[in-house]
Amino acid sequence: MSLNQICSQNGTNSFKPEVAFETMSLTTLNGSNVNDIIADAQKINSVNATAPIFWNPNTLNISYYNPAPKANIPDGVNYSDYLFWNNTTGDWNIGDNNVHLGSGSSELNNGNYTVALGFQAGNDSQVDNAVAVGRETGKLNQQARAVAVGFSSGQQDQGEDSVAIGNQAGSLQQGFASVALGTQSGFINQGNYCLAIGTYSGYQNQGEGALAIGTNAGGENQGGYSTSINASAGQFNQGQYGVAIGFAAGQNNQGQASIAIGQFAAQNNQPANSIVLNASGALQDATNSGLYINPVRNDNDATFNAITYDTVNKELVYNSTKTFVIQHPEHDNKYLVHACLEGPEAGVYYRGKGDTYNRLKTCIVSLPSYVKHICKVEDITVVCSVEDNIECSEFFPVLKCSKVDREGRFTVKSNIACNFNWICIGKRQSIETEVYKDKVNLQGSGPYKYIE
Repeated sequence: MSLNQICSQNGTNSFKPEVAFETMSLTTLNGSNVNDIIADAQKINSVNATAPIFWNPNTLNISYYNPAPKANIPDGVNYSDYLFWNNTTGDWNIGDNNVHLGSGSSELNNGNYTVALGFQAGNDSQVDNAVAVGRETGKLNQQARAVAVGFSSGQQDQGEDSVAIGNQAGSLQQGFASVALGTQSGFINQGNYCLAIGTYSGYQNQGEGALAIGTNAGGENQGGYSTSINASAGQFNQGQYGVAIGFAAGQNNQGQASIAIGQFAAQNNQPANSIVLNASGALQDATNSGLYINPVRNDNDATFNAITYDTVNKELVYNSTKTFVIQHPEHDNKYLVHACLEGPEAGVYYRGKGDTYNRLKTCIVSLPSYVKHICKVEDITVVCSVEDNIECSEFFPVLKCSKVDREGRFTVKSNIACNFNWICIGKRQSIETEVYKDKVNLQGSGPYKYIE
């Protein structure tokens, strides 16, 4: 069989063997064995079985139909090397240390040992050891050792050693060594050393070192080194160093270095340096820098001093002089400050007025019905004093008081009918007033210390 019979020219630089390759004899063409030509054709067919091939008379090589002169099939060097068409150089290349599959994947300025799988994945300036899997992942300036998995994740300027997994996770300007897991987590401007887990977590402007776990947690403008855990916790404008744990805790405008724990704890405008612990199931906000707890158990048997608790605002406060403050009744620009009474017992008192203007010159005084349940009525001290009275100005009335009976009643008598004041003082509980330091464990701070 002649060479002209093997390759009959048709004017289009294509050829059609007159017989199958398997039946060709060993004929050389420009120093090549026909079996080598067959092997080249089989390489081409293994890449794309339907692609047309043609004979190039200039290079005397079998090639794909288009493009022409440089479309030679090279040999691989290492196990698992792969073949790809390089549109920039216009020829076939063997991949020996990168993996990029998909139109435009790792197309421009790609580094070594990179992986780009998907349309335009790692398209431009993918740096050494970076991984981009999915359409437009790590598309522009994906930095060294970064990983992006999911549509448009780590799409632009993904920082070194960062991880973005999920639809548009860490999409724009993800910081160094940060992690975004979930749809649009760490979506825009995630800072360095951040963690965002959950849909829309750390969504926009997550500060350096911040932690956001849960849907919408730390959603927008999360301060540096703050923590948000659970859905909508610290969602908008969480202050630096803030902590929000629980559904919608510290959700809106949490102040710097504040703590909100529990569902709806400090949901709105929590002041800086405040703490809100909420287990009520209802909204509990804070109005000042301080401690707020809801609920707090009421213990009527407490022995030692207790801190002051505002039952309306759910605020706990203390004062070194044990004072309470109210608005001054006469001056709008002043407060009225009174101190608490101190004594060697947990005492209670009741006071009132009475008179003996009756036939028997006698008055029976009844204390509240609950008194007999909180103190021993037989130990109650009763003090009475005459109130100045014009009608008996020439004589001084004499008052006599009985003990308090089991029902919380006592009797006042006088020799002359008069008005009188009375006060009853009882002991709700005893306390040990003098103790040895080496035999007790002192706890607390300021004036509010207690013995454990």
